[in-house]
Amino acid sequence: MARRSGGAPPWGDRRLDPSRPRPPEAALLADALARAAGARGRRARAALRRTRETPPQVGRSREERARNVAGAFEAAAAVAGRDVALVDDVVTTGATADAAASALRLAGARSVVIVALARAE
Repeated sequence: MARRSGGAPPWGDRRLDPSRPRPPEAALLADALARAAGARGRRARAALRRTRETPPQVGRSREERARNVAGAFEAAAAVAGRDVALVDDVVTTGATADAAASALRLAGARSVVIVALARAE
């Protein structure tokens, strides 16, 4: 694990404590990226929301995954005219990221770039 001077990784020193709820990994990554970007980066916590629950993607084909998440996201009007970095922890087929990016573009985002920690095959 890469560490900065001072010993803590850029996303903070999060120790696993089963008694406390753990924030989603993508949220930790987004926070770290926003801090690293300084004044240029602000994390918009309510910019994107899931409009409906979807069944798990595990075991589905690329096409099934795309159908499963189509229309499952809605973006806030605040993204209009902005460049948006969509942060995900793991991208497999990209179906969820594509659906989320489509919602952001529909709301008027000027550009959407997807940033992921890992890609699964």
